[in-house]
Amino acid sequence: MLTHSYTQPLPDGREVDVDLTFSGYYDPGNVWGPMDSCYPPEGEVNIYTARTEEDGEMDFDEWAWAVGLTEADIKSIEDRLMERIQESRYEL
Repeated sequence: MLTHSYTQPLPDGREVDVDLTFSGYYDPGNVWGPMDSCYPPEGEVNIYTARTEEDGEMDFDEWAWAVGLTEADIKSIEDRLMERIQESRYEL
């Protein structure tokens, strides 16, 4: 598992520094060659905890609900973490 630190804008206009604990994987797939050896890219991100100075450490889903993150906000966070996984080649 890794930690990703960043500043998250909240729906109420505040910004909060947050540390996320997460893991995941990315497989770039095989999109060339014989058809029977081709498969699409795939990946997954699992976010476990969020830690802030104000709230301490919480389960990520509970924290996201408590601060009012939308599904779009959570998707954006997951996309950011997937980019980090892809850059690390390919499993964290």
